Amino acid sequence: VVAAACSDSSAPPIDSFVGTWNATKMEFTSVANPTDKIDVIPLGVTFRITFAADSTWRGIQTAPLMAPDTTAGTWPASIDVLTLTETGVSGNVQFNYVLSGNTISLTGGNVDFDFGNGDEAATLNVTAVKQ
Repeated sequence: VVAAACSDSSAPPIDSFVGTWNATKMEFTSVANPTDKIDVIPLGVTFRITFAADSTWRGIQTAPLMAPDTTAGTWPASIDVLTLTETGVSGNVQFNYVLSGNTISLTGGNVDFDFGNGDEAATLNVTAVKQ
């Protein structure tokens, strides 16, 4: 789940998003205790998301000793927000984004994450590079 922002007065062209992006950072921060944060990429997690021109997306997350987790859905992007809606799940995740060349930074996604005591509210920040 990812969202984006742009400094111009209009959303970037859809072609700016279309393609496959590989996460170089995927950091979760606890809402209840912001000093609890973890970037899962250095722990061996990979996340790849592909945005299609028909406003659909597909994400694949892998982690050591676990089966790959595949998700899919739809995405619109506005001038500064990328919204990911997962198929079969109510709600969505919105990110502020900055798109710079082949790098996208997604910040402020509201998700759940298990920091060790069960799922809790977290903020997700992602940096990804276009293949």
